Amino acid sequence: HKAAHFEWLLDVAKPLGLGFDDLGKRRLGTVATLHFCDELSRLYANENDSTAIAASFAVENWAAAGFWEDLVAGFRAINTERAEKIPISFWTFHSALEQQHADHTIDELKECYDEGRIVDEDAFCQTCVEMLDAVEVFWDGLDASRRGAPPPPAPERLILERHADF
Repeated sequence: HKAAHFEWLLDVAKPLGLGFDDLGKRRLGTVATLHFCDELSRLYANENDSTAIAASFAVENWAAAGFWEDLVAGFRAINTERAEKIPISFWTFHSALEQQHADHTIDELKECYDEGRIVDEDAFCQTCVEMLDAVEVFWDGLDASRRGAPPPPAPERLILERHADF
C-alpha cells in the first residue's frame, strides 16, 4: 500500500530532478513556509476543539476558493514548455475533492455550533484570521521567491507577538 500523498508528490518531483531527500524536510523550508507549517500545527492541529474547527474552516474554504484550480492551470502551463511532463493527477484529484471539503466544513460548522462546541465566536473568528494570515505569509513568500525578490516583511501582528521565525 502506497503512502498516496507522498508518493504522488514524489511522482511530481521526479521530472524536476528531485527525490525523497529533496522534499518535505523542515531544513529545506523557507521562513515563510516554516511559519505556515508551524501555524498549521498550532491552529489546525490544536487540542482545543473550537480552534481546530476554525482553522480547518478557514483553510478548506480558502483552498476551495480557487487555489487548486490555479495550481492545476500553472502546472498545465509549465507542461506545455517541457518535454518531460510533470504528472498532475495529484493536483487535479485534489481540485475536484476540495469543493466537497468546503461543503463539508460548512455542514460541520453548523453542526459544531448547534452542539455548543464553538463557545466564543470572537475567538473562533480570530483563529480564522490567524490561519489565513499564515496562508498569506506562505504565498507572499512563494511569490517573492518566484520573482527572485527578498521575502516580504512579516505581518505587523507577527512582529508584535515576537514570533521566532521573523
